[in-house]
Amino acid sequence: LSDLTTTTLSDLTTTTLPEPTTTLPEPTTTLPEPTTTTPEPTTTTLPTPPTTIEPTTTVPSPTTTTTEEPAQSCGDANGDGEITASDSLAVLKGAVGSGDCPLVVCDFTGNGKVTASDALAVLRVAVGLSGTPECPDAVSIVAPVRASTTFSEPAAPSTSLPAAGDLGR
Repeated sequence: LSDLTTTTLSDLTTTTLPEPTTTLPEPTTTLPEPTTTTPEPTTTTLPTPPTTIEPTTTVPSPTTTTTEEPAQSCGDANGDGEITASDSLAVLKGAVGSGDCPLVVCDFTGNGKVTASDALAVLRVAVGLSGTPECPDAVSIVAPVRASTTFSEPAAPSTSLPAAGDLGR
């Protein structure tokens, strides 16, 4: 209390106290020393792939397709190689002028014009009754086949390399 000051004045006494002080110890923080662990490097050796890759070239050979088409015969007005009731109808339409039917196919009786008689003669053959075709310059009822050959262009050559898994084998 030596810092105490007292002053007395007529009826009043004043006492002044020193400023309070607080002393705290200095804070300290202790951290562990950081450590770093580096793994040992590893080396992997892979087999060396071959340096020469020989491509395989494939050249397709040209393709030939042969189709056989029936020749249109006497009485076969639709050209499908058979004489049916449909052919008789086409001959009848040609006879009455509501369709075209050439003489070499539709003049079944050979009289030089297409008539309803020709349609009837074709129908008789279609249902299995006898009939003799007499179309001008006609082929027989059993139509021979005429061959046509179609050639296709060869495809462009293709080159293929070995698959990745086949390298080094």
